[in-house]
Amino acid sequence: LFGSPLKTQSGQGGMMMTLKEMRAMVTRYLECYNNFDVAGIMALVHPEIEFQNVCNGVVSAQASGEEQFRNLAELSTHLFSEREQLLKEYSTDGESATIEVEYIGVLASDIEDGPQAGETIHLRGRSTFQFRDGKIFRIVDMS
Repeated sequence: LFGSPLKTQSGQGGMMMTLKEMRAMVTRYLECYNNFDVAGIMALVHPEIEFQNVCNGVVSAQASGEEQFRNLAELSTHLFSEREQLLKEYSTDGESATIEVEYIGVLASDIEDGPQAGETIHLRGRSTFQFRDGKIFRIVDMS
């Protein structure tokens, strides 16, 4: 399925994307994220981007629209001095893409009642991406 040239509808009334294009967009998003490239991330997302981070079943962060998402993305660049999402699995149902990632990050500052600056965080998580008009329209991160 990964390299299939089949066309898939990318959301309501949106342009068609191939499964290969969807995977390339997710891969590029991870590259930008790992390199703290907020401008690169913003080039990939739809103006009406919806984002949620769910940790242990609780929504810990969310953004709606470009401005909120950009603010959240910029804030996240200050939380870690180093970070990397390693792609472990990729799947698609033709409408969305789901990835399993291993997350490694070095904290840039102390977290109240939690880990201290310089400590390394290791998490496993899953992210689901939905597409519209050839862009990433919705991201849900779960860990």
